[in-house]
Amino acid sequence: VGVAIYDRHQQTHYGQFATLVWQPSARLNHSLTLGHNMTTEQSENLYLLGREDSIQWQLNWQPTRYEQLSVSVSRSLFKSDFDDPIAQQWHSMVRLSEQFSFTPNWQTYLQYDHQENTLDSRALTGVSDYLNRPMVAADFISPRYRRLALGQHLIHGNVGEPGKQVPGIRYWFDTSIGYNFVTDDTDYSANAGFGIRVLGNDELFIKGVWQSADLNGRESLTFNLGYFLDF
Repeated sequence: VGVAIYDRHQQTHYGQFATLVWQPSARLNHSLTLGHNMTTEQSENLYLLGREDSIQWQLNWQPTRYEQLSVSVSRSLFKSDFDDPIAQQWHSMVRLSEQFSFTPNWQTYLQYDHQENTLDSRALTGVSDYLNRPMVAADFISPRYRRLALGQHLIHGNVGEPGKQVPGIRYWFDTSIGYNFVTDDTDYSANAGFGIRVLGNDELFIKGVWQSADLNGRESLTFNLGYFLDF
């Protein structure tokens, strides 16, 4: 369970999230994650000007010590920071990964993402007035998204999130090359996170995400600097 507080556009927003994990066997676990009023990194415009309410179920199955299958389904509602409805989304994901190292954790993966987005047809009055130019839902997200990606993921702890404590700094680095079946284009992405323990288990962290093409086919670069409180 956690609370996120962020201030932008001369407004203070409060987000809440919670995750429930249950493990019926040593090789199988399920998780249910709820998020309300949280920031989202699905596109640059959504990250800068939008918020997300979501529910996600995920299954992780590890048939051997080195291979893992992950499947998730989520439902999301997007709105602007000025409470304009943007879109509703169904998102499913399938990921196959192969483990090569455990300390730190390093793996390669093949991942497929499938999205169906229902865009709101109304004008986004609040965000349009703020930017002093007309904005519509299509400026934030595309109606459909299909991407197959091959990548690698290096991680040492969950940066800026609740999770198992690890000695030293926490970090991750992820790169991938993907193919978008909707636009018939190849794209690339890289994201990284770095966190330093400050007081007790509190953490000062920075995260960054670069995409050659986000959900709208536009190059995007986002950064997030934060402080995680562990009670």
